[in-house]
This record gives sequence, structure tokens and C-alpha cells, in this order.
Amino acid sequence: MTESSSSNAAWPILAVLATALLWGTFWLPARALQVGAPWATLYASSFTFFALVPLMVRRWSVIRELGAVDWFIGVMMAFSVAAFSEAFVHGEVAKVIVLFYGAPVWATVFERLIIGTPIGPKRLAAIGLGVLGVLIVFGLGDVMPVPSTSSDWMAIFSSVTWTLSLTLLKKRPVRKSVDRLLVVSPFLLPAFAFMMMLSAAPPAMVVWDLDFELSAWMLGFALIWLTLIVFGTVYAAARMSPGRVAILMMFEVVVGLVSAALLTQETIGARELIGAVLVMSAGVVELVRLTPSPNPIR
Repeated sequence: MTESSSSNAAWPILAVLATALLWGTFWLPARALQVGAPWATLYASSFTFFALVPLMVRRWSVIRELGAVDWFIGVMMAFSVAAFSEAFVHGEVAKVIVLFYGAPVWATVFERLIIGTPIGPKRLAAIGLGVLGVLIVFGLGDVMPVPSTSSDWMAIFSSVTWTLSLTLLKKRPVRKSVDRLLVVSPFLLPAFAFMMMLSAAPPAMVVWDLDFELSAWMLGFALIWLTLIVFGTVYAAARMSPGRVAILMMFEVVVGLVSAALLTQETIGARELIGAVLVMSAGVVELVRLTPSPNPIR
């Protein structure tokens, strides 16, 4: 592998890890907005779309060439993000994350069925290490995450639709990541509104004082978390397999543990450390399989 190809292959890895960092700290804006105003995430999702409208107009000649499958992928990704957000806000955080991180399993199954990718021993080892690590972190042997609430099912729905969208994306003609982001953005508002209606306790529409702190969280959620999560994921998905993306995304668990420990004064015990090491081991196993993608980006 040449220095140039090695560098090109490293960018998707960095994109996934950056996305995992955002997912791992997703609880920060979600909790702040929920406390400030239950409907604030809805307004933030709409702001994401309106902020991207000028770019959408400029790129419309390219976007209008996309097929129905591309728009369907955009719908799935929007509803996946909204479902995860709503599950995270209203459900038990540990259970939601465990249920969502069936993603590497779903991704491997979809890869096999849709793309025809063979499932090798290293992929199985990476999945096993990652899933075991997540389960240990969140109490394997004490509480087994069995779906029982709407939040649980939202987490599963989010996991399945996210990995299915990545798999379908891999079969589509390679496009610029910004175009994929623009296709997702129109569906964020209806997706968040729909998931709010399905939540265990949908909030009443109220008027609140839009102070500086709440405004800052809304803008950050719209322009950093929502926008970069989608952009980073589609960028990486065009350059590596969906299963590899899902496995590397498990670093979110480590990020979540560390951020909670630093910002909420929660302690990390032996169980959390063991689980984090297993999750990181899954990523290492997957990284040694790294090969550059031959697909050009047009």
C-alpha cells in the first residue's frame, strides 16, 4: 500500500471515529434541550434543513438526478436519527445503547443478503468482541436488554434502518457526501415530529423563553450533531463496508462512558473498563482488514 493510498484509506476511519464521538456525546444536547423545552429538538431539526437550503439550491442540478432509492435512503437515515434521539431521551440509556448496537450484526446480515459479501472469521470475531463488550458495560448477567417499551423498539428500529441505509448506499453510484446530506435534511423535521408522537409521553406544544443557552444548544444540535453525524457516516459508507462502519462506531460506547464520567461525576468501574477494552479490540480487529476503496468520488 502506497503512502497516498494509506492516507486515503485513513480518512474514512477518522470520519467514523469522529461520528462515534458525536454519537457518544449525543446525550449532552439531547438532555439540555429536553430540560430547556421538550420541542426544542423539533425546531433544531428544522433549522438543519433551512440552513442547508442555499446549498441545496446550488446543488439541485446534481440532486435531481438521484433515483428513488437514494431518496428512500435519505428517509431511512432521517427516521433512524430521530428514533435514536427519542429513544435516548425517554428510555433507559443503557438498554437503548445495547439494543442499538446490534448494528454490526444487522450490517453483516444485510451485506451478505444485499451485496453478497462473504462473512469471514475476522468479521465474526470483531462482532463477537464488540457485542460482548457492550453487553458487559451495561450489565451482562444482571439485566438483559429485552424490548418492552416504545423506546426499546425505537432503538431497534434505529439500528436496523441505519445499517440498512448504509448497505443500500454501498450499492448506489458514488456521490459527494454533501449531496447525500442534502437528501437527508428535508426529512429530519417530519421524522422528529413523527417519533415524538410515538413516544411514551409526547410533550405538549408550549411557548418558552428562547434564552441564549437554549439557542446555543439548538444551533449546536442542528449544525454539529445532526449535520456532521450524517455527513461523516455517508462519507465513510461510500469508502468501506457497512459492517466495518458499524463495528468502528462501537467506539461510541467508550466515548459515552468517558464523557459521562468527566461531566456527570460518574465513576468507571472494572466492568466498564473490561467492556471498553473489548469494544476497542473489536475496532482493532476490523482495522487490520483495512483496504482502500477503488471507487472514485465524482
